[in-house]
Amino acid sequence: MDVLTKINGLFLEDGMLLATTDIEYLYTSIKHADGLRAARFFLETTNWDGHLIDLILDLLEFVLTHNYFVFKDRFYLQTQGTAMGTACAPSYASLFVGHWERWLLHGDRAQVADPVVGWFRYIDDVLLIWNGDDTSLSKFMQQLNINPFNLKFTYNWHPNKIDFLDISLCVGEDGAIETGLYRKETSVNSLLHASSAHNYSTIKAIPVGQFLRNRRVCSTEERFEKQSVALTDRFCTRGYSHRCIKAGYRRAKNTRREDLLVQPKKCKQTDEPMVRFISTSNCHWDRIHGEFSPLTLWEITLHMFSQVFTAYRPGDSFAHPTQPKESPPLKVAKWTAMSKSEGKQ
Repeated sequence: MDVLTKINGLFLEDGMLLATTDIEYLYTSIKHADGLRAARFFLETTNWDGHLIDLILDLLEFVLTHNYFVFKDRFYLQTQGTAMGTACAPSYASLFVGHWERWLLHGDRAQVADPVVGWFRYIDDVLLIWNGDDTSLSKFMQQLNINPFNLKFTYNWHPNKIDFLDISLCVGEDGAIETGLYRKETSVNSLLHASSAHNYSTIKAIPVGQFLRNRRVCSTEERFEKQSVALTDRFCTRGYSHRCIKAGYRRAKNTRREDLLVQPKKCKQTDEPMVRFISTSNCHWDRIHGEFSPLTLWEITLHMFSQVFTAYRPGDSFAHPTQPKESPPLKVAKWTAMSKSEGKQ
């Protein structure tokens, strides 16, 4: 949404190009010393206590230097970069590239980037607007690959059309940048199946979310309608009813795109105690809550806490989401009811 907000209403002048760049193997290319130096640089721009910053860096160094993996029954220690699945990896990589950007755009080499009119980055993917021809752009990319940060770049360019993340950008006749949804040719229909054992409210909300996303990305009514037809076909293939699909479409159709480009306000957190109830999705949950609610741990939990947040674990694979299967016999444990004051003891 950030890039959509920034390019909304932009116009390209004659002689400008659209280009995208990608940093090859970013996560495994970052040297530990350089990454920690970048993290320290940005942490020291905050008003945090120095001891807290040192603690964060010590913990980060421990994570980076203890990435083990097994290959053919042999253990290996990763001596450079960070593991892709590490929780801190995206933030760590983004800070490192941000440190490189300061070196490129604000340091001694800033004049090299003078023709860069727009620079929009998401971790290792960059959309840029270049004020020049393809020859000068090629020279610029060659200079980017000469750096002390161990970064290697690839790029694509086009005078009036390019794809970036899930956005397709096109320059209109008046020079305005128009956007629409982009899907790779190899993309599969991974929408959650309507017969999945998830709660019905979750199933019903998926078309709403997808059509609102379509509305947010598409900058013109024509693109929105065209993408909505394709999205409707994908939902029909996954077993969604026409009523459910139409409700999602109408919700998006009646929503202004400008409202969707505004960052929603975060809900205020209360001081009330809250417990998270996370479980594997199961088609028996409605029956348990409806028929056996006085006997379940759920009701006891409600006595103890004023707020309960429920969530379901994802399926084994997004390509093969959870499907309803023949469930085992339902077993209900009996619980002795307790008062709210007893539950807090």
